[in-house]
Amino acid sequence: MIATAVAAVVLLSLALVAANNWLLPKYYESEKTKDLVHFYNELSDLESNGALTKIELNQSFDDEDKKIELRDMIEKDNLEFTILNSSNEPVIYSTREGEIMRNQLMSYLLRRDADSKTVISTDNYTIVKSDDKGPAAERQHLDMWGNLGENYSFLVRTPVESLRYAADVSNQFMVRVGILILILAVLLSWLLANRISQPIRQLAELSTRMSNLDFTARYTGTEENEIGTLGKSFNQMSDELEKNISDLKNANYKLQKDLDMRLKQEETHREFIGNIAHELKTPIAVIQGYAEGLKEGVASDEESRRDYCEVIADEAERMTQIIHNMMLLDQLENSSEQNDFERFNLNEVIQGLLASMELIIGQKEADVTFIANRDVYVWADEYMVEQVLSNYLNNALNHLDQNKKIEIRITTHDDIAHVSVFNSGAPIPEESMERIWDKFYKVDKARSR
Repeated sequence: MIATAVAAVVLLSLALVAANNWLLPKYYESEKTKDLVHFYNELSDLESNGALTKIELNQSFDDEDKKIELRDMIEKDNLEFTILNSSNEPVIYSTREGEIMRNQLMSYLLRRDADSKTVISTDNYTIVKSDDKGPAAERQHLDMWGNLGENYSFLVRTPVESLRYAADVSNQFMVRVGILILILAVLLSWLLANRISQPIRQLAELSTRMSNLDFTARYTGTEENEIGTLGKSFNQMSDELEKNISDLKNANYKLQKDLDMRLKQEETHREFIGNIAHELKTPIAVIQGYAEGLKEGVASDEESRRDYCEVIADEAERMTQIIHNMMLLDQLENSSEQNDFERFNLNEVIQGLLASMELIIGQKEADVTFIANRDVYVWADEYMVEQVLSNYLNNALNHLDQNKKIEIRITTHDDIAHVSVFNSGAPIPEESMERIWDKFYKVDKARSR
């Protein structure tokens, strides 16, 4: 960027020097030519109005405004002029070198000035470039000479300063100014490049940190331009990447957790199947043994055969219950159907369950107490609730101590019903509490029902 600025300043300076050397002289000569033509037109107007002999500039004449205008033109454009009558005698002149001007005009009229270079030539006037050569110095002029009407001839001269000298001075000035501008351009380019490169370096560092999964990096620039927009896009991209990677990590964690759970379930299922196989082995063996006894006639009397058949029927019922429980568990684990919610009295469900299990409770000699202050109506799947309560009550009956006390209690809080089943049996060991919700887990590893 700095090299570009330096090259631009150098090229601009060279262009200005070239224009100063070749175009400035022509432009200056063109402007001076316009001044001469303008002055000629004013003189021509005076001659056509017959007022040419009245314009001695140091005297008054009828048109004072015209006199002031001519004087201003002479001073502003640095003009010298002389006007001769038909006898070649000076009528008007505005220079202290009147005789020199008269001789120069006579040279032009007689075509004796061969060294002059014609600039413009018309029927009324001619503009030439002439040089005055003398011991003091060489001066260059633009001379306009010609006729005013039929009775007058004129010469108007304006000195043209030495344009070569002026151009050299101007070139020296532009070179010095160019050097100063070049220094300023280098300084400003360095400041601008540093201002632009600093946010770019910050963006590069930000991208490096993002590639290393460091999304805490933020673009802190406040520019309201393309760099600032890019920085805001980097920040937004960093946030999106952080969110997506976080979601991906969460998904991976969930996937790993599901995989671990699946492995754990498979292990539990294998344990459960082993337990079921052991549970079914006993009734099958009993049925097989009693069936072979009947087949071989071990039970010779009617009462013995009836006892054998009752044992076979009880064991078959036991197997049916085991299979039913397995199918129910499979249904609960794999069913995609929605629960059938309805409003029912929870007290009546518990009372009905206690009535259906009255025989088992009597066999266990358990003292069951049901505590409920009032009827409690809930929205739930009545069949599933009854299954859960049945499992809890059976578990309580299977783990009684010598007190054989069971207490079922219903409490409500914030429109939620809580059911608790308490028994006086031995509690679950502390080391097994964390696995209380693991499916098929048994504290007692003995294969008993």
